[in-house]
Amino acid sequence: MSGWMIFRHAVGMVLRNWRQALQISGFIFAVLVIFQISLERAAKVHIGIDSTMLQTVSPAMWLSMVAYSFVYITLSIWIAVAWHRYILLEELPEGWFPKWHGMAVLRYLGFMVLIGFMIVLAVSVFGFILMMLMPGAMPIFAIFLAIGAVIVSFRLSPLLVAAAIGERMDISEAWEKTSGSTGAILLIIVLQFALSVGLQIPPNLMMFISPVLSFVIEVVVLWFWTLVTASQLTTFYGHFVQERPLV
Repeated sequence: MSGWMIFRHAVGMVLRNWRQALQISGFIFAVLVIFQISLERAAKVHIGIDSTMLQTVSPAMWLSMVAYSFVYITLSIWIAVAWHRYILLEELPEGWFPKWHGMAVLRYLGFMVLIGFMIVLAVSVFGFILMMLMPGAMPIFAIFLAIGAVIVSFRLSPLLVAAAIGERMDISEAWEKTSGSTGAILLIIVLQFALSVGLQIPPNLMMFISPVLSFVIEVVVLWFWTLVTASQLTTFYGHFVQERPLV
């Protein structure tokens, strides 16, 4: 039941604090959307399709994608750090820009890279071994490896939240604190997937009526889904690390 309660608490957290969520992330998220639209328009100019249907990316396009990735990751972490701090430390936003915590953002990014590297390394090793032993069953194993990667990322996610709020935590402590959470994580995965599918219905239906309104709804949906995802990490940390009740 803790998986359902974590998911419900995360969704309710955004709905109950939607004004603060909009104040923390609204302007920054709008910048991300504008940046993405600009990149997509640039892609139409710089990307050509040859006779073999292979995309040829110009150096200018590569620079645009690198710049976009850097800006997107930085601004996304800024939002996540501010949201974690608002929920767990009650750090209220001031104006339409959340307070910039440079060291917290840097540590958050560092742990993201570390967790990503560990998961990629583990999946690559296990995937190679399984492919050598039972190559025919690799598609099935790939599903389990993907699920395992998500479980590991969730169990290590307290490292990110701790970095955001200025707490010290190492990998072994995060793993120990989240012991016994696998069942809850599996349910969260299912519920998150269901939420993602459900949220795509309104903009897809509106596409037949008004593409512009459909785009606006899609932006709102993406914003809501992003905040819910951050809230799940916050709730996960609050419950398993700080032992807060799920009410």
